[in-house]
Amino acid sequence: MSENSRSQPRIVPLEPPFAPAVAEELARWQPPGKDPIALFRTLTRHLPLARTIYPLGRYFLGNESSLAIRDREIVIDRVCARCACEYEWGYMRACLAAPRARRIGARGNRRARP
Repeated sequence: MSENSRSQPRIVPLEPPFAPAVAEELARWQPPGKDPIALFRTLTRHLPLARTIYPLGRYFLGNESSLAIRDREIVIDRVCARCACEYEWGYMRACLAAPRARRIGARGNRRARP
């Protein structure tokens, strides 16, 4: 992949201010208090698609998925790295930092879970 193709997405994510219908849909996808990630802002360029794919995304990222949490995170990390999704990569690191900090000791050794 050339450097130019990595710097410019094929479909540019929406930027704020969002239309009311887009803001409402983004609120469903994103946890409260967080800015919507580029993936969600790209999906909401076509609201019928975003509304239709939401249940599928919720399934894949929810507790009913057939993939274990660890496997899901590996898939997400690999896709982010492959597609140079720096913002999403940073978002995933931030989301995982708090739970991971409880399991990892100061030297990086795993602690026994309580």
